[in-house]
Amino acid sequence: MTHRVGRKGQVVIPKDLRDALGIEPG
Repeated sequence: MTHRVGRKGQVVIPKDLRDALGIEPG
């Protein structure tokens, strides 16, 4: 499982995984 680091330094999770976890990056 690969996580990409956004330009803000936060971890960007793929939409499908984000929906599965029920969270969204702030």
